[in-house]
Amino acid sequence: MQGLTIASCMIGASMLGAPEALAAGSISTTDVSAVQPCTLVSSTPEDGATVEKLEVFQTVWEGEETEWGMDALNIRDGIYLSNAAGEIVTYGRMRSVPTGFQISLDEVVTTPGEYTLTITAGMMFAGADFDEETFKLVPLAGSENAETVLHFTIAPAVKPCVLVSSTPEDGATVEKLEVFQTVWEGEETEWGMDALNIRDGIYLSNAAGEIVTYGRMRGVPSGIQITLDEVVTTPGEYTLTITAGMVRASNFDEETFDMVPLAGSENAETVLSFKVSENVGVGTIAADSQAIRYIGGELTVAGMEEPAISVYTLTGELVAAGTAGAYDLLPGVYVVKAAEQGKDAVAKIIVK
Repeated sequence: MQGLTIASCMIGASMLGAPEALAAGSISTTDVSAVQPCTLVSSTPEDGATVEKLEVFQTVWEGEETEWGMDALNIRDGIYLSNAAGEIVTYGRMRSVPTGFQISLDEVVTTPGEYTLTITAGMMFAGADFDEETFKLVPLAGSENAETVLHFTIAPAVKPCVLVSSTPEDGATVEKLEVFQTVWEGEETEWGMDALNIRDGIYLSNAAGEIVTYGRMRGVPSGIQITLDEVVTTPGEYTLTITAGMVRASNFDEETFDMVPLAGSENAETVLSFKVSENVGVGTIAADSQAIRYIGGELTVAGMEEPAISVYTLTGELVAAGTAGAYDLLPGVYVVKAAEQGKDAVAKIIVK
């Protein structure tokens, strides 16, 4: 009997000591592998979204169900936004809100580009208990999230102006460089696009990168016309640079009577390449010149659907450019060039 009593006391002592051992962490009855980790269910904006800016994210998570629910760590390095080069742009912090957990970045990011939002492992967890001294939830082992990465693209809110076509076209070989007919597309406004008329905004450079002459822009019915300050006839390779901000969508200020640029609609720097050759001239009439006809004010080109057309005087001055269609030409003799996907035709026409 005495032996049984001693044994019973030993068992009792062991059981009484169990809560203290658990509290000290020396004994655990939780199977970590059986605990459901916190995982992201949804994000607003959603993963892969294209937005105008990155500032606040609304997230919803699911995980192990406990009496105390889920919580998030509020530490500076736990959440960060990186650019396409992998550089950290800014950090974020997480807090509980009625709809889930909100992430707020330290800085609002508006620069266009590709970004990733990284939520490091262990930021989200299910609560095992509540610590009355620190007023914080005690994490349930195994409930922490794995590293979570979301992807976003910031696109400009306004569509920038982009060059659609040029006559002569990019890469063309010509007899001279003087006038360029350009067509642009961009943000649609009531007043359309506008072009700056400043001397340094457009320039023609030779193969050595030296500026040969400058150009100016003006709106014409067919688009925007660029006229060089000097006619360039010296054979060689040239680039025409249209600096950033020269073409933009605008609105009209009725008080100042000025066109007001729409922020973000400005063009990026645009560069066109040309070759001036002494072997290309309006005096050379191609064998298939009969393909070009000027009848009733209409220029047509047989065998071509949408040819690029240039109309010159006999002295080589470009007087009109565009595609097949109506041309209001003064009486006289002209040389018409038509080109489409490697096919060329040249003809002399007489307008009475």
